[in-house]
Amino acid sequence: GACKDDPNWYGKHNTANNCAIVAHDPKHRCKWENDAGEKAQEKCQLTCDPDCDAETPAPTPTVLAPTCIYDDDCDDETPAPTVLVPTPTTGGACKDDPNWYGKHNTANNCAIVAHDPKHRCKWENDAGEKAQEKCQLTCDPDCDAETDSSDDPDSDEENECTDDPDWAVKFNKEHNCDYVALDPSMRCGWENSNGVAADQNCPVACNTC
Repeated sequence: GACKDDPNWYGKHNTANNCAIVAHDPKHRCKWENDAGEKAQEKCQLTCDPDCDAETPAPTPTVLAPTCIYDDDCDDETPAPTVLVPTPTTGGACKDDPNWYGKHNTANNCAIVAHDPKHRCKWENDAGEKAQEKCQLTCDPDCDAETDSSDDPDSDEENECTDDPDWAVKFNKEHNCDYVALDPSMRCGWENSNGVAADQNCPVACNTC
């Protein structure tokens, strides 16, 4: 049945953790609760319930009737009507480089760039190669994916936007991404001993996915 996500629901640790953030890892995040004890499983139905469908009507196929008008003009075996299903316009096929990542964090691959391509397609790796060039499918609007039927549907989990479990502020190792999430507006500018800011390594906490 048709259902939807509650736009006013968010997790109790961070107001940025809404249904859209839950959607990045529903297997684990659908168990999150808000301050009232309401779980994402209940309030983010479209994200968490596989039996739900969005309230979007399916396209109606166009049916072309046979060209036969009068019986005398018809063959004995009248061909069946032709059904035309709308198909998307395709450009050149291209793909993202699975080995590319930004110079500040190996987790910042093309999948992370895809969360904010307007800004992140300018990112570079250590070799100076920009995401604009190496993440073509993400950054080039004229590209289409090369469909591969052998793709593992679970492989996307490896590219989900996640916080770095090893990141901690340089003055206190207990101040990790979970701690940043308690006050992201103040703490996302904090840096670790390598000078990497929380907003780069704690994208979920800082809502930069």
